[in-house]
Order: sequence, then structure tokens, then C-alpha cells
Amino acid sequence: MRKHVLLLCLLIMSTFLLGKSFVVSAAATCLSFDLTIQRSDDDLRKLLAICDAESKETERQLATQKAKSSTIASDVALLDSLIKKAAQQITIKNQIIKQLGTQINQKQSKIETLSEKLERERDSLAQILRKKNEIDNTTLTEMLLANQRISEFFIDVDNFQTINKAIQNSVNIITGVRTTTTEEKAALEQRKLEQANLKNQIEADKKKTESQKADKNVLLANSKAEEKSYADLLAQKKAQAAKISAALFKFRGGQGIPFGDAYRYAQEASKATGVETSFILAILKQESNFGKYDGGCVLIDKEGTGKRVSNGEIIPSVMKPTRDLQPFLQIVADLGFDYRIQQFSCPITARKVNGKYSDYGGALGPSQFIPSTWLGVKTRIETALKVPHANPWNPEHAIMATAIYMKDLGAQTKSAQRDAACKYYSGRGCNVPGVQNAFYGNSVMNIKLAIQKDIDIIESAN
Repeated sequence: MRKHVLLLCLLIMSTFLLGKSFVVSAAATCLSFDLTIQRSDDDLRKLLAICDAESKETERQLATQKAKSSTIASDVALLDSLIKKAAQQITIKNQIIKQLGTQINQKQSKIETLSEKLERERDSLAQILRKKNEIDNTTLTEMLLANQRISEFFIDVDNFQTINKAIQNSVNIITGVRTTTTEEKAALEQRKLEQANLKNQIEADKKKTESQKADKNVLLANSKAEEKSYADLLAQKKAQAAKISAALFKFRGGQGIPFGDAYRYAQEASKATGVETSFILAILKQESNFGKYDGGCVLIDKEGTGKRVSNGEIIPSVMKPTRDLQPFLQIVADLGFDYRIQQFSCPITARKVNGKYSDYGGALGPSQFIPSTWLGVKTRIETALKVPHANPWNPEHAIMATAIYMKDLGAQTKSAQRDAACKYYSGRGCNVPGVQNAFYGNSVMNIKLAIQKDIDIIESAN
């Protein structure tokens, strides 16, 4: 029995919890949030703050990783330049070695020529020496028997001695030149060996550098992959923050304007007019809850008779006929719309006295411009947005119209915003005696403060 009671209690508690906002856990992380669960605004703001903090940390990690990648890329570039320089040096060394080889071959050829010449000179010297030896061994009797005169004999001896001396000199010169050439050849071979050793060292260093570059390229690829992971994670967290932001703003109900779009249009309008973004959005929130409540009545004829769409109530003079009827018909005609189906605001039911309305409807679109006022700013909207026809039902056009009109009312300064809001509502300032419109200005300024806090959260998350 106790088990059944316990199970029943747990079931009731779980059912209760499912119908309530879930409290944000202190250990929650941005991407772990289940946005399909209904949450309170406080919870959503906490979630957005967590995403903001995590996004900033991820941005810091991404920046660190990018710096790391940049350093590695610089190292790779340096190693690549060293490899190219080594390749150039190897080419130069090959040219030097080739030139030295040519010079060595030339020296070898010269040595061989000198050696051949030296052999010929030595042969000649040997012949002369043999001849001289014969002369030295010839006796006077032999000379006389040879019928040779003594004067001729001595002339031959002198000639032999002269030739012998000349040949010896030639041998000495050739020997000296060959010795020098041999030494030069040896020096060239030594230089060639040194250049070959340098080339081998450069090639070894080049291979080592190429290996280092390959290692760095692996590190760079890994760093880039990690960098991409941080970038993807940051994008996911920012996307999650955008979803939370969208959930935080409940102005979108029905056919209302998504807050992201309204915020973007208000930023553009603020840049064009100098009117604060949050103030423009506060007017939009006050007037139509961001376009959720911007209509309800239509014309059924061109005389100004209207009808409430929700219940079919016929309203004579649904908009002020002398001021707004013709401007409304002109606006829808310019846009090519059917005046019978284009909705505008209805008269306020609470102001109905004795079956008649004490005011008029006719306000158009998200910014709730009356037709005559819209025509007053129409041209400037078209110029600002570069469009042929300003459309009060177009959110971007309507928000630009609000900013332009607020600029005309002096809302560029914060001190003038409250009074400008009252004038937007009734045409008169908040403190005009006998005019009860201060509530509108106060409401707009309170909405503006709340929206600005949310904008600050969104902008810090981006």
C-alpha cells in the first residue's frame, strides 16, 4: 500500500513539475538546454547569461588557437624558406663542383701534355748524351783514320754541348711546370672535395628541415582542426543564444513580428534618425505588441462604414472621414490592395457611449499610424529604405516610420523621449494641463528599460 502511495505522489510531483518552469541548474551548460521546455523569463535570462559567458570563453580559446596556428604557420613558412635556400645552395655547389671538375680535367690534360713533352726532351737528351759519350771515347788515331779534321771535331763537340745544355734547361722548365700543374690539380681536387662535403652537409640539413616542416604541417593541420572545432562550437553557442533570445521575447504572438527582425529594423532606423533603438521598440511594443494587435476592422464601403472582423459589428464612420478616409483609400490604392480586406484598428469599445463610439479607429500596421500622418512621412520612408511605395503593414517600413516621426517629435535625446511618446499617442506633451496621456509616456519608458536590458544581454552574447 505504501508503495502505491509513494508512486502516486511521485506521479503527481512529476506532473506538477512538467507544467512549471524548470530551475536552471548551477552545473548547466549552454548547449545542454532543452528549449522545448517552457521556462520563465528569469530562467531564460540566466540561460542567456550562461551562453554569453561560455561564448566569451570559447572566443578566447579560439583566439588562442588562432594565435597558435599563426605561430606554427610562420614556422612552416620559415622552414620552407630554409628549404628553398638550401636547394639554391645545392644548385650553386653543384655548379662549383662541375667547374672545379672541368678545371681539374684541364690540369690533368696539361700534365699529360707536359709529361709527353718531357719524355721527348729526355729522349733527345739521351741521344745527345750517347753521342757525346761516343765522342769522348774517340781517340786521335781513330779520328785521323776517319779522315776528319780536328777543327771539325771540336766544332761538333761545341754544338753537342750547346744542345745538351739547352735540352737540360728545357727538361728543368718542363719538370717545374709539371710539378706546379700537379700541385694546382691537387689543390683543385681538395677544393672539389670540400665543396662536395659542404653540398652533402647542406643536403643533410635540407632533409632534416624537410622533416621538421612535415612535422610542423601535421601540427598546423591539427591546430587548424582544433581551431575549426572552437569556431563550430562558438557558432553553436551563439545559435543557442539566439534561440533563447527568441524565446525570451514574447512579443511575437499570432502574426506578430519576430523580435530578431524588429530589432534589426529598429537598429537600421536608429542609424538613419538618431532615435534610440530600445525606444523605437518600446513604441512598437506599446502600440501593437510587436504587430500582434494591429487591426481588427475593415471598410465595407468608400463612405467610411466599417465592420469589426471578429463579430461582424457594423461601425458607421469607422475612421475619421474628414481626416483619414481618403488618405487610407489612397494608401491601399498605391499599394494595389483591396480596401475591403485590409485591416486597421477599431474604435475602442470602452469609449462607446449610448451605442456610439466617441473616437475613431483607422490606425495602420504595427506602428499604428493614422492614414493622414502616414502620408506625411511616406516620402521620407521611401527615401530612407529606397522603396517605391511605403507600406504601413510592412514591419520594416512601419518601424522606419516610427523612428522618423519620433525624430520629428524631438526624441533624439533621452530627456525628450517621454514627452515625444505622449505626443505620439495624442499629439500633445505629457504635462499639458487637462490632457491625461502621461500614463502612455510612463509605460513606454518602462518598456524601454526592460527592452534595453534584453538588448544588452543579446549584444553581449554576440
